[in-house]
Amino acid sequence: MAGAIGSVKKYNHDPSKPWRGMKADIWEGGHRVPFIISWPNKIKSNSINNQLICLTDIFSTIKSILNIHGDKISPEDSFDMTSTLYEANNSIRTSIIHHSINGTFAIRKGDWKLILGKDSGGFSRNIKNEGIPVDTEGQLYNLKNDAVENINPKESDIIDNFAADYRKICQHLAIAKSRNYSANRINYLNNLVEQGYQVLYGNSIGRKSALLNFLFSDFQKCLHHNKHFIWVAFSLFAIPLVLSILLCQINEEFIYSVMAPEQVRSFESMYEPSIDKFGRERQSDTDLFMFGYYIKNNIGIAFTMFATGIFFCLGSIFTLIFNGLYIGAVAGHLTAIGYTDTFFPFVVGHGSFELTALVFAGAAGLKIGFALISPGRKTRLNSLKDAAIDAIKIVYGAGLMLLVAAFIEAFWSSSSNLGNEVKYTVGAFLWLFVFYYCFEIGKRKYATR
Repeated sequence: MAGAIGSVKKYNHDPSKPWRGMKADIWEGGHRVPFIISWPNKIKSNSINNQLICLTDIFSTIKSILNIHGDKISPEDSFDMTSTLYEANNSIRTSIIHHSINGTFAIRKGDWKLILGKDSGGFSRNIKNEGIPVDTEGQLYNLKNDAVENINPKESDIIDNFAADYRKICQHLAIAKSRNYSANRINYLNNLVEQGYQVLYGNSIGRKSALLNFLFSDFQKCLHHNKHFIWVAFSLFAIPLVLSILLCQINEEFIYSVMAPEQVRSFESMYEPSIDKFGRERQSDTDLFMFGYYIKNNIGIAFTMFATGIFFCLGSIFTLIFNGLYIGAVAGHLTAIGYTDTFFPFVVGHGSFELTALVFAGAAGLKIGFALISPGRKTRLNSLKDAAIDAIKIVYGAGLMLLVAAFIEAFWSSSSNLGNEVKYTVGAFLWLFVFYYCFEIGKRKYATR
């Protein structure tokens, strides 16, 4: 169904009938099309062939017809269907995996079709009575007895067959990893395994395991796949920070071009060597109160860095540069007046999580902004939706990092009872940990080989 949904309703024309759904859906109306061939003396005229075939099979079929041999041209997931074309009873492809416009996957095997989602996964979700999600974890239809996909059995012996297919996909994933297949292929199989597990076993993984999967898979994967945005954000943040520190050493008055004199005096009082708790305007504030304050303040800054990227990257660029200048001015000024023994031991502990998270938030903003600047062949809206998938995951991860940073800042960094050597040692360990977790693990797991 190529027309707009409004036009479909207006003219009451549904070119996908009798199949359920429309273009872009996971249902048959979004995928099933007639395949018409005319080949005199090769294929019997007026014949009908109901064998399963996929568009990807055209590649291997034409390769066979043209008698092209060798592995240099080896199409992915493509079957030679020439014997099926010549003889309708020959079945070559027994199953097929396809997905909707939003990435909802489905597997068709024989007469059965399993959808790893609760709705159409496409345009039909905007139509009354069509977009209502089912009350099961997925959808299972017997296309022989239910071609219009209306009967979704909650229990069926066919699940056993899909469980076997699930184990086969797990085996293929293991083989792909052992043979160092491409990262895209491994990620594709890994996503199938994860979705298949959810459908077959429901929510037994639990929220705890889902969180662990995000922390040790999805988040690192997103960071690796978006490393170019991260490096740009890092440059926009770090270069102004370093320049601001240097300018404060050259000109003691530079800091007053960045902030008001009252703010300067406030920062000086927060790192006075004689106080008990560093980094606080009021010494009476409790650690728990400051923990909440740091969460509110830092997440607010990070969200601004991310959300303003919607203005074609300009907001994220400005906030990255400004915060780099601001933080650098504070560090440079406190260094110039001799507060290095109080300021740097304070920031070294939580700085690894906090500053890295701010860069990540800025990178997420740059990603959504760039999606609007350069959408490619997509509409700007669809480009933004696709970019937001990774961007939101990066922001989630950055938010968790800021929670950790706030905890360290409130209960560890502010203490004057801990020696500077201890703080520097712990700080160095945390910086190495953050770098290894965020970059090295993702590089090793998801780099294209």
